Amino acid sequence: MAAAPLSPGNSLARTGRHGSAFSSWRLAGFAAATIALFIAVIVAVQEPGVTVVPENAPAAESSKLYALLARGFLQGHLSIAATPSPELLALRDPYDPAARQGAPYLHDASLFGGRYYIYFGPAPALLLFAPWRLITGTDLATSHAVFAFASAACLGLLAIVQWFGRRYYPGASPVAQCGALLTVSGASLLLPLVRRPGVYEVAISCGAAAAIWGLYCACRSRSASDRMGWPAAAGLLFGLAVASRPTLGLAALGAVAIMRGESTRAGRAPHRCILVALATGSIVVGLLGWYNHARFGNPLEFGQRYQLSSINEGAADHFSARYLLTQLWLYLFSPLECSRYFPFLQTAAAADLPPGFWAHEFSFGLLANLPVAWFGFFAACAIALRRPTAGVLGGLMVATAAVMAPLLLFFASAVRYEAEFTPLVMLVAAGGIFELDATIARQHRTKAAWAALMLALVSAVAVLLASVDMYSGTRHTHPPRLDSIGYWLNRPAAAWDAARGRRHGPVYLRLRSGTAPRQRECVLVATGAGGSESVALEPAGGSQLRIVVSRHGPEPFEVSAVVERQSGLEQHQLAVSMSSLFPTRAIELRSRVARSEFTALKTWVRVDWDGQRVLEEHVSPAPWRTASIKVTPEAIAAAGFSPFGGEIISNWQGDNLPTISAARLGGIRLRVRLYPENVGHSFPIGVSGQTGRGNLLFLQVTAADEVRFGYDHWGKPVILSRSVPVNLRNPHVIEFWMPSFRAASAPSPLVVRLDGETVWKTSVPFYPAEAGEIFIARNSIGGSTCEPVFPFATVERTDLPEP
Repeated sequence: MAAAPLSPGNSLARTGRHGSAFSSWRLAGFAAATIALFIAVIVAVQEPGVTVVPENAPAAESSKLYALLARGFLQGHLSIAATPSPELLALRDPYDPAARQGAPYLHDASLFGGRYYIYFGPAPALLLFAPWRLITGTDLATSHAVFAFASAACLGLLAIVQWFGRRYYPGASPVAQCGALLTVSGASLLLPLVRRPGVYEVAISCGAAAAIWGLYCACRSRSASDRMGWPAAAGLLFGLAVASRPTLGLAALGAVAIMRGESTRAGRAPHRCILVALATGSIVVGLLGWYNHARFGNPLEFGQRYQLSSINEGAADHFSARYLLTQLWLYLFSPLECSRYFPFLQTAAAADLPPGFWAHEFSFGLLANLPVAWFGFFAACAIALRRPTAGVLGGLMVATAAVMAPLLLFFASAVRYEAEFTPLVMLVAAGGIFELDATIARQHRTKAAWAALMLALVSAVAVLLASVDMYSGTRHTHPPRLDSIGYWLNRPAAAWDAARGRRHGPVYLRLRSGTAPRQRECVLVATGAGGSESVALEPAGGSQLRIVVSRHGPEPFEVSAVVERQSGLEQHQLAVSMSSLFPTRAIELRSRVARSEFTALKTWVRVDWDGQRVLEEHVSPAPWRTASIKVTPEAIAAAGFSPFGGEIISNWQGDNLPTISAARLGGIRLRVRLYPENVGHSFPIGVSGQTGRGNLLFLQVTAADEVRFGYDHWGKPVILSRSVPVNLRNPHVIEFWMPSFRAASAPSPLVVRLDGETVWKTSVPFYPAEAGEIFIARNSIGGSTCEPVFPFATVERTDLPEP
């Protein structure tokens, strides 16, 4: 690498070759393009005003905390505008999650002195939520606030790059300039904050915007010997960063280093700038200390120990050195898991978390997945070689380390925490791109600049794709636009799978008789990196085995059932249906299947042993990772699981949406479960024909202890049976014979039995069904009288003799 000649003023200028200006229009164009990208992504993958968190999730319950805090401020008090329930206040220890069961409470609010507060900083409420309510009289949507703060942070990053380039690299090639701008705008993890807007993201995005603009003001403080506006603004902004997210206020250490370096290079004493910044920042921090003292009696208490979360925050070990190596791996080196299907990139499950580590939600290694981050190496070289840029780049590195340090010791990892320091990492990387462009030999400069631009583009695309299904967001909102995008992007991969005979759905295994695990537990089926969902066998004493279905990650669970290994059988059959074996809704290419049908497929764990249902549990669905389904003994062993003591004779992955030939059917037997929350719903039992020319037999839950059956001959009035008393808590057996299902040509009545008793027998009109037009427990023809699927039904027989 040949060094370019330096000059005292614009030390790395090459105005003769590339022109005299780091053009402002390019900055404006990138700013507009970045904001347009934000808007396009949100419009494409998220419905207006809807977060990717379901309404009954904890993050959604707390999504209005800042709006409530703004109301409280405007009403003249420091608490939020919500009153704790008497049941909560009557508890001896309301901070214990076990004690709070059954008592209404506001998730993630801080309870102290009989009032609700918010442990996140008050700055967002003062800067945006309260003014919005004063002007409009309405609450500002949390998603809109996150978008506004994230956009402000993005503009601040672009402003720093523009200033840095103009000051030190005005002759940088246009390609290098574009690469630097794309690095900070596309790879800074601001998009995940917008994609999943919650109360946490409000505080982080506001703090990030304040800290980034504070760094910009620190950079501009070189000429501040006569005017102290820039240092004063820097101090004020860092004070607001502390008042939003205290960890982001630590970036002020980097700002001090930048002001010191810039003032020294200008031949001026740096202490004036630093003192002015400290003075204005201290005013905000002092007011924050008063605010904390007025709430909790301690200026250093932000209220986390009083937070009503899923754990007892006051007893948790939030910071520890034993988390350091795990967090370094998760935030810097953990790879994303690749899939052939949209969105192509998903986070991998974290394994072997240290003791006391509370949760790994969603994060990915910056160095492993965002290759443009490696350009920070060239920034480090500039510092080591004492380039004129060393002061700014060194300050940015100090800011990065200061913000990152407490998060590496924290007892949880999440992409929102990663978004606190990633913008600073990308600022350093942008500086490295400029440094490489300025110092590399002339004949290699163009190639290096294009390589930087391509790596920045790859990194931005990785952030975009990883943000689509972040926190399994697509399973919560399923925006129609996202389905359409996935439908077309998945066509090549689906065609490839179809050509190879790949089918989605339950896994069926045949096991050699007499086998038993050699270890305490052996895994038979695993999905995802590290076995995010798995099915295992373990001895349960004597001739019994325990089948264990478990999941690791942010929504863990474990369910099990004990079965007998009958000595008379040479082989055993195991059928497993669980969430990660099924595709996302966008993958289905044969038909646009209703959302409720996919929800039913992905929210139940079912296990059959030798044809008998031994396990059936409702769980929340997991992300689907087609490339990581492991069934064969070789795949299981390669994944690091205990070996199976016997022999897997065969395995087959079924089709989740089968059609049935009419020639093979007699009477149908279903085993179903109903629940009190099903009241008012109608579920399909038997459906035949086509849209506009079909027949639907359905079950209607009319009351908490009553059901009735209905028959819809398309275009004719619905026929209903009498009401039948049932116990909705118990399983039931339904047997039915539909005229359109039977192969016989002679007319026959519709017959329905419930738990062995004939409850309905009547003659009905019907449209004849062709092969492939018969569906059990699925309304695949779009009838309006019942829901798309009966999610609690299991087919036991399809060949019952005539009644």
